[in-house]
Amino acid sequence: VVAVLMAIDAGLERLRHAVLEKGADDDR
Repeated sequence: VVAVLMAIDAGLERLRHAVLEKGADDDR
């Protein structure tokens, strides 16, 4: 169970970074 939660958490972080990067590019 812990491994699954860690995997999901890591995936969410990747999505957050991807969205932040897209937002930064749009602002430019």
